[in-house]
Amino acid sequence: MVQLDSGLMVNLILKQTVKLFLLGLFVVSTGLTFGGDLPDTYGNRLAAAERYLRVASMKDMMRDSIVETSKNYPEKIRVEYVSLMNKFIRVEILERAALASMVKRFTLDELIALGDFYGSKEGQSAMKKFGVMMADVMPVIQQEMGRVQMEIKADLVLLNNR
Repeated sequence: MVQLDSGLMVNLILKQTVKLFLLGLFVVSTGLTFGGDLPDTYGNRLAAAERYLRVASMKDMMRDSIVETSKNYPEKIRVEYVSLMNKFIRVEILERAALASMVKRFTLDELIALGDFYGSKEGQSAMKKFGVMMADVMPVIQQEMGRVQMEIKADLVLLNNR
C-alpha cells in the first residue's frame, strides 16, 4: 500500500470545497437575491443554510473533490485513494462547520440566493463542472502561492525581527 500524506489530501480537498463555495458567493455578489419578506433572524438563516446544503450537497462536493484530487497521485493508486478518502472523510463534521459559519457570516438574503442558484438548473450544471475546472486551476494557484511565499520570505523574517 502506498503511504499518502493525509495533510496534503485534506488541504487539497478543503481548498476545492472552498472554491466551490466562493463560486456561490460570486453569484450572490452579482445581485441574484430573492428574499426580503422574511426577517433576518438566526432561525431563518439556519433554515436557509440548511436548504442550501440540501441543494448543494456537501457529500457530492466532497466526492467530486476527492475524485479530482486523486488525479494528483499515480494512476495505480487512484482507486484506492478515492476509496480510503470516502471511507474516512467525515462529511457530517464539514456540514456542521459550514452550517455554523454560513449562519454567522451571511445574511438571510444571501443564503436564500445561494440556495436558489445551486438549486437551479444552471447552478446544478455549474456544480458538475466545478471540480474539473478546479483541477485545471489549482496547480496554477498552488504554484503562484509558492512563488509569492518564496519572494516574501526574507521580508517576513525582517518584519518578524522588528
